[in-house]
Amino acid sequence: MVWPVKTPLALGLVICVGLAGCLDKPVETEETAQSVIVPGWISGDPVPLDLMIKSMKLYLIERNMEAPATIEELIPLQKNCLNEIASNRILVREGAHLDDENTSLRPIAEAVLEEPVAFPEGFERLADAHRDWIDRVETRLQLIRYAALISEHLSGTIHVSDEEIQSAYTANIERYTVPMEVELRMIRVFDLAMAEDLSRKLKAGWDFIKLAERFSNLTGKGARGEKFREYITEFPSEFAEDLKRLPLRTISRILASHEGYHILKIDQRYPERILPLDKVRDTLLTELESKKRNERFRRWLDNQLSLMDVQMGTPIPLQEIRYDSMEE
Repeated sequence: MVWPVKTPLALGLVICVGLAGCLDKPVETEETAQSVIVPGWISGDPVPLDLMIKSMKLYLIERNMEAPATIEELIPLQKNCLNEIASNRILVREGAHLDDENTSLRPIAEAVLEEPVAFPEGFERLADAHRDWIDRVETRLQLIRYAALISEHLSGTIHVSDEEIQSAYTANIERYTVPMEVELRMIRVFDLAMAEDLSRKLKAGWDFIKLAERFSNLTGKGARGEKFREYITEFPSEFAEDLKRLPLRTISRILASHEGYHILKIDQRYPERILPLDKVRDTLLTELESKKRNERFRRWLDNQLSLMDVQMGTPIPLQEIRYDSMEE
């Protein structure tokens, strides 16, 4: 414990009071208590406590995480934030050299937060908080820009082999599987009794389109009973079996969903199919190049972090990052 004693006279007074048994422990002001806390070091330089507290609060807010309740929960959070502060310094240091345009991102940050906002007199604190968030968004956008510039600079020649493309295609074949499509007509109503009456009329031979025009409350595709084509995955899950098995050009049973009561008439089915590799090769190539570029950037950043010599310091007091202290 560090006592806030700054003069010989004060030291004498403290000793006297202590000997008299009138002072159980030294009285610490918040400023004094915080002044002895060094949350960490980056390249031998201490990280300011206020920066550490703000970084940790923002880290929690952005990830919708609970504030730590114990020191054991807090320490890994503090270490992550120290690495994030160090990473941001690396991005700024290296990215600034590559940013030839040096374009201000402030207008974009303001647009994201719908600036300008005219706060009335007496709401200066809200105005300050709003500006603070604009600063944060602008900083984050700048870091993203620097990361992209560095990644591009590091990329050089990225080579993706045919074998890698084939392997990625095979491993993710479900992504390139086009679901079954159906061509159909549909009537939808909200009243069950009306749906039952329409079903009887359709089975008796009444015209589907005319009934749909008069009674169906569909909008968009098939709104007037006309034929339309759609993937079966776009329909409510309750319809799946009927869409797959209903005999063509027959009237379905009444199908209920959270959207109402539906009557279908399927004219055609188009079976599930797998897109050939040639159709998705360019997409796979772009994805694999991006993956390799990101991996190269990550290795570079990890190496730079190891050179920064990030060291954990004193754990932040838990009360400093409770949600009730998150005024930002």
